[in-house]
Amino acid sequence: MYFDNQWLKQFPSINLENNVIKNKDLYKKIIDICKMILDDEKNLEKELNDFFEELSLFFVKDNLNDEMNILINDIKEYLLKNIEFTPTLDTISENFGLSKEHIIRIFKKEFGLTPHAFMVSHKINQAKNSIFNTKEKNISQIASEAGFYDQSHFSKSFKKVFAINPNEVLK
Repeated sequence: MYFDNQWLKQFPSINLENNVIKNKDLYKKIIDICKMILDDEKNLEKELNDFFEELSLFFVKDNLNDEMNILINDIKEYLLKNIEFTPTLDTISENFGLSKEHIIRIFKKEFGLTPHAFMVSHKINQAKNSIFNTKEKNISQIASEAGFYDQSHFSKSFKKVFAINPNEVLK
């Protein structure tokens, strides 16, 4: 694939110094897409959309990083404001006009977690603070206040993060 550099120079946000061939992930995607074209696979359109989205981000200069940071923070604030409803990726995608895959990718890059894991982590930390700040509440109240649907789900999540059952902390 070749784009004329003179034509590309009309777009000031494009960084012509970047080279796709040197980026192992993008290069692998090009090879995979070529194989899909040769094999006449059905999912080609989705793969092409993902590739061009990633490709455009690869060539965009750093001045758009500020916009991306604002967007990530807007998504984070949206999740925190709606944490009791646990928004789905579909809902987040619709509200912010981004693909679900892109949301997961930028969230993992920024926080090291998917949006869902981010929300669960936030709920667990809320519950942990509640456990340590009061001894009068029981586990089901704490789980409910933190936004978990039931005590069992809360206990499993808590134990996964802190390697201890929340009941043991209350003792």
